[in-house]
Amino acid sequence: MQDYGILFSGGIDSTLLLHKYKDRIAKAYYIDYGTKLNNKEKEVIHTICENLNIHLKIIDLSSIFIDCNKGSIFNQEGLENINNAIIPFRNTIMLSSILPDCVN
Repeated sequence: MQDYGILFSGGIDSTLLLHKYKDRIAKAYYIDYGTKLNNKEKEVIHTICENLNIHLKIIDLSSIFIDCNKGSIFNQEGLENINNAIIPFRNTIMLSSILPDCVN
């Protein structure tokens, strides 16, 4: 029975969980922050979800973090150095962005 969702980044932790519980996962959620890395990550997660026959839903939150391509609210240097940025309340934002889709 597929009755779970997973926040899926394409990293080792979420990929391992996706493989381990693939028979129980109905949907994988990917959060797009609008960084340059997102394009490559999206390619990888699409392939993984397709191979495991798991529906993928991409949540685009880039408009929350990017101010008209002038940088972002959490990184004054812009998107070039996004890997060094701290995203305030990141987990809360991710969970709250998928919650409406999870409630029956």
